[in-house]
Amino acid sequence: MTGIDPPYLLTETTDTASGGTSGSEIMIFDVNDQYIANIDITLPGLRVDRQSSTDSYRQRPVCLWNRHIGSSCLANIEMGRPSETGVYPPYDILLNAPIDSNEEYFLNVVETGPLASGTGYYVLLRGSSFQELPQNGTLRLLTGLNAGTTWHFDYKAMCSLHAEDVVALIGSTPFVGLVTEIAQILHQEYSCPCVRLNFNLTSDGKVELYFKVGTLDVGIDYEGATISSDDDFVRGLAAGYAVSGTYIQDATYNGSGTLPVVNVPGFIVYDGGYGLSPDTTGNVEYWNELEIMQRGSQVWIWWNGLLIPPSTDASGILPTPVAISTPYFPITRETPMGKFGMRMFPGCKLRRIVLRGYDRAYSEYQHGQLELA
Repeated sequence: MTGIDPPYLLTETTDTASGGTSGSEIMIFDVNDQYIANIDITLPGLRVDRQSSTDSYRQRPVCLWNRHIGSSCLANIEMGRPSETGVYPPYDILLNAPIDSNEEYFLNVVETGPLASGTGYYVLLRGSSFQELPQNGTLRLLTGLNAGTTWHFDYKAMCSLHAEDVVALIGSTPFVGLVTEIAQILHQEYSCPCVRLNFNLTSDGKVELYFKVGTLDVGIDYEGATISSDDDFVRGLAAGYAVSGTYIQDATYNGSGTLPVVNVPGFIVYDGGYGLSPDTTGNVEYWNELEIMQRGSQVWIWWNGLLIPPSTDASGILPTPVAISTPYFPITRETPMGKFGMRMFPGCKLRRIVLRGYDRAYSEYQHGQLELA
């Protein structure tokens, strides 16, 4: 999981009271301005928070994934309605994703400059070994005047002019960081099949939810975004995705009291967390149960036991219309194997994930290993 908040110990030069001589002291700074995953025991569950008022487009989501590679799966996810209003946040469920397992390393800038060949730019960093860093990816500055700036590197290289713990990263654009500043290797994002949940809370208090299923393309802007591509970390779905109808609930609901009016029988959205028990004698937990079954190139979705099919009408009027008549969503897989993961934005609430793959059994009667006489 990404989105864990590590503190930083930095040395800051100060003037002492005696004679004005300079000294130094260790100070703790929270310079990692990104979305953070916290365990909220009062919820109870995992909650994604923002560290500042930065717009949801401009920070990377918290990523959570399973280490094991598989082909098809059944995921049972207990989640809450996002606590933030508007179209944010989407929950992104990633299927057959080529998610890597590189850690988020924090490195010291040692030296920067252009390559002697004039074909690119380099930055020398200390803080990890050559083997620990990805082949290519993105650096983000955490300190200095350019804090928050990202820089893409195309490949890594060993450096013979410094100690063995210094690694060179090579990119096509100048690196704006300065010596002694701290940079972070960002978790790499990938294009892959995706189930996206879009929530909305209208001005009159209605809860709306619809599903989009297709290929998350990290090279495409989020639909309707009015910002530059460099600041858009939500990203969009490639042409050819399908959508469900829009499910509407007249009011928010924590599980207590009268059920709200809905536009589709059997549909319900819980806020997530504690609510009064039916007999009002104590608190019990109410969570939305999202079930996603991926069977090859088919994606079946159930929301609180209600089958969510793709909408023929809504999918037919998309910018790239999709003709669909099945109760499942079709997906395109680059490879038959991959990892299950989630991308989560501020306001997301998650209680539990149960992930099941195909049963793998071996019979000793196969291939003539045993014979019955």
